[in-house]
Amino acid sequence: MENIAKKAPSNHKKITGSNDFNSLVTNLIKKTSTRLDRYLLDDDVVLVSDFVNIDKFENRSKLGFLLSEHLKDALLNRNIIVRQVELSENFSYGQHGLNLLTREQRDITNKTVDGKFAVVGTYTITTETLIVFIKLIDVSNGNILASASSSTSVDDEILELEGIKKERQLSLPPRVVL
Repeated sequence: MENIAKKAPSNHKKITGSNDFNSLVTNLIKKTSTRLDRYLLDDDVVLVSDFVNIDKFENRSKLGFLLSEHLKDALLNRNIIVRQVELSENFSYGQHGLNLLTREQRDITNKTVDGKFAVVGTYTITTETLIVFIKLIDVSNGNILASASSSTSVDDEILELEGIKKERQLSLPPRVVL
């Protein structure tokens, strides 16, 4: 019964057991849709970068890239203008949140960072769960205007996308003493 529950759509798993990252991210957008509609105008540009693992403060995994692609797709499907930004070039993510990497006003307003809002995605992996968060942030003052979280059970696919090698367990036949 537990295996069936782990493959349930509410756990963002397909019936085959593979992950449904689209469902996971779409769920996040649905949770924030009222606030997105409240704050975003038709011509607002939303900055989006790769998701960041909050345990490592970096965004160099396939998992972060994949989640980001699904987020951009979900936002575009809501007719929200998305601009991809390279997090490492414009922002850093530290223990106290998102930091702009310059103090120069001309750099803050240049075209690569130009946008009033950013949707920032983060995630963490526990021993059993992938927990994903998004936040709609007002770039001008750093205020968080909306946030949501969603989760799914960890499996080999998630660990592989994150670059975590699961230790192989050798299955040896029982020893027979004659």
